[in-house]
Amino acid sequence: MSLKNRLKLIHGVMNCSGCNCCDAGTVYVFPHEMDKLRSKGVKLIEAFGFYFIPQREKGCMYYNAKKIRCEIYDHRPICCRLFPLDIFLSSDESRLHWVCYKGCKQVSKLIKEVKTTRAVFNILDEIERSLTEQDVVNWYNMNIITNRLERGENVWAKYQILRPLRFDIHKIMRRHLSPYQHAYQHECEMSTVESCDYTFA
Repeated sequence: MSLKNRLKLIHGVMNCSGCNCCDAGTVYVFPHEMDKLRSKGVKLIEAFGFYFIPQREKGCMYYNAKKIRCEIYDHRPICCRLFPLDIFLSSDESRLHWVCYKGCKQVSKLIKEVKTTRAVFNILDEIERSLTEQDVVNWYNMNIITNRLERGENVWAKYQILRPLRFDIHKIMRRHLSPYQHAYQHECEMSTVESCDYTFA
């Protein structure tokens, strides 16, 4: 089963209650999604070498809060198909975690119901079986960028941590960095500077 089809499993246990909460966060776009979205006329903006759907004052430009409807629903990116789930990078950048958006009424319900929570965990297992190392690299890098864009906001406070992804980030990142990037990363790790840029677009 493909990643896209496995993401559909989420909505088997999470039925949208029309609460407008999917207008809550940054809409990021992975490299392999860009061409299709652009071919459908979706506008994208670039930041630090990665792409996002533009935001209006109250959220995504393609979300109609009055009609409680996404105007590009059939072509929405992976992050929207995943919502109210997401994948966040820990503050020490050592692990990626599955998280759930607390503002979603369905999430509040799921956290209280053990049987349904188990169903969600089973879905997480299914989704992870479809993830490639490149998917993990994309999420890692995207988290670095979104952390910059949302600096100062306590984003973690809006989410319930479910469990870590079953991937060794450091091994994967080492395999996907060029020799120059390895040298740069080592220099950052040896540096006394508080934050280094590990992202290579």
